[in-house]
Amino acid sequence: MSNSYFWVKTSGDICTLGLTKQALEDLGNINYLDFPDIDQEINAGDELLSVEAEKAVSELDSPVSGTVYKINNDLIDNLDKLNNDPLSEKNYLLQLRQINN
Repeated sequence: MSNSYFWVKTSGDICTLGLTKQALEDLGNINYLDFPDIDQEINAGDELLSVEAEKAVSELDSPVSGTVYKINNDLIDNLDKLNNDPLSEKNYLLQLRQINN
């Protein structure tokens, strides 16, 4: 799936990723997210997470490489926050610690 589905904010070696409005327009409201494990290494282009939404079930590929640092557990129990305001920094999906090559 398209990298235009993610917004990315980088601070130091931490990349915070969230879904864009384009992702929600294409997929519909998100019903379920299947996150990777903490400390899992992800390369750009690898599957980052699975999304079950109104219009589709999709695997979304990571736009950046890194190790999973933090998952936004608040979203797991309240996906309405994500569906209503995907661009809010509070509604990020996860954070990756960039890999130094």
